[in-house]
Amino acid sequence: LCTWAVHGRVSEFCASRYLLLFFFLMIRRPPRSTLFPYTTLFRSRNKYEEPMPPIWAVVEIMTLGQLSKWFGNLTHGKDRNAVALGYDLDEINLTSFLHHLSTMRNVCAHHSRLWNREFTFTYKLPRKRPRLVVDCVNRQEPRKLYNTLVMLEYLMEKISPGTHWKQRLFKLFQDHPVAEPKAMGFPEKWQSQPIWMN
Repeated sequence: LCTWAVHGRVSEFCASRYLLLFFFLMIRRPPRSTLFPYTTLFRSRNKYEEPMPPIWAVVEIMTLGQLSKWFGNLTHGKDRNAVALGYDLDEINLTSFLHHLSTMRNVCAHHSRLWNREFTFTYKLPRKRPRLVVDCVNRQEPRKLYNTLVMLEYLMEKISPGTHWKQRLFKLFQDHPVAEPKAMGFPEKWQSQPIWMN
């Protein structure tokens, strides 16, 4: 991107490049129910002294793939670790999980079969922390969906404590009995594992 401001004023060249970039992003990605992220970006240049828009506003319009690449391409590992430690994860695990999640999202977006798929790209399973994930992943079936669901459940509880995501997942199992847990890589007696208990 060009410099956001030149001597306290936004240059016409810079503004036009900036507007073109975000126009491209807007037409490339279906808009959400509100234009909040886009209007915030354009208004923010008058409110903040930083040369670029605030990161929270930019992340609002990123796709999952863009977010995954942006996080993985951060120059300093300490920056990735600073984010990952907020979830008690190592940056290597979070980086690979975000990449894996974006490929899984693409499978869903293209209406491909997910439940008994063997993933070619899996995320690096944590070995030390968080203890809840380390104790519950199925290392015998690393390419199946189960380990992804374990990490999703862990992150959902971290981000939104008291979420009903787990209950909705169980309801999906009940509504679609053809999707057998064993085919998804669920270990025996998985309901008794701490991550799945209410």
